Amino acid sequence: MEKEKKIVDKEVKRANLTFLQLIFPAFLLVLIPSDINGNILYGLVLKILVFGYQYFITQQFVNSIYN
Repeated sequence: MEKEKKIVDKEVKRANLTFLQLIFPAFLLVLIPSDINGNILYGLVLKILVFGYQYFITQQFVNSIYN
């Protein structure tokens, strides 16, 4: 017996990819510890970099929807 192939709409694929791109940086922000190797600065810098990435991705998402 062969499995039936499920046909997924392009809009559903795009919506899932967009959701993953938007939620993944937030998930990373939660997981990054504040104290890395006894230095708070490393954790802070990592969190700022991830936040910057999240800002860029969100800005691209908003531009793709409203422009």
